[in-house]
Amino acid sequence: MYRESFPPVSEPTPMSQAPEFALIFDFGNVLAFFDEEQAWNQIAAARGLIGSELRNRAYAAGLKALARQYELGEIDDAEFLRGCNACAGLNIPLPELTNAWGNIFRLNEPVATLVHQLADQGHRLVLGSNTSPIHARQFRRQFQPVLQRFHHLVLSYEIGHLKPSDRFFEFCVAHAERPAEACIFIDDIAENVAGARQVGLKAIHFQEISQLNRDLRALGVVPKQGHSPAP
Repeated sequence: MYRESFPPVSEPTPMSQAPEFALIFDFGNVLAFFDEEQAWNQIAAARGLIGSELRNRAYAAGLKALARQYELGEIDDAEFLRGCNACAGLNIPLPELTNAWGNIFRLNEPVATLVHQLADQGHRLVLGSNTSPIHARQFRRQFQPVLQRFHHLVLSYEIGHLKPSDRFFEFCVAHAERPAEACIFIDDIAENVAGARQVGLKAIHFQEISQLNRDLRALGVVPKQGHSPAP
């Protein structure tokens, strides 16, 4: 199974030629919102079931542990989808299950605009996400215009590490091409923010866009205004 190796040391962009800080954005509930209930409701409705009950059944049968394996890259799509069916006690056709599981995202437009502004300003941008192959394929297609502004996507299933492990943040810092103290990590989960700070990154606990902009300005990052991203 594919594993991204730790990136080799490269010559970073001279600090005189680029902004001081690199920014590392979480994906889920920062750059885009996700709603797993949407997937369960879609699957359940086609079978005369109730989405929340189906979800509870699957998680009680071990889906959380299975999803963790998948996000670590320890199992492939087919094994994960077979496991989903087993946990749910159903025999959902794999294309239907893949579509339902993947199609759960909605862009956070103000954060996307911020990403474009920061990219226009020359900041090095990295995405750091605990995610799975199905989700990553979906959001790479769905949000290609904003994701192409990132210099690198650090995805848990590709590196074999999840936030808040030290190793995950080490990959992010390596791709940011800045020392840890010149990286700003942005995440909506307090445990991940604490993990980033523990290894020397600056970190912001994301709640909403005005708070994020205030916290960035407090660190000396003032986004360039006026970018209108393409649809």
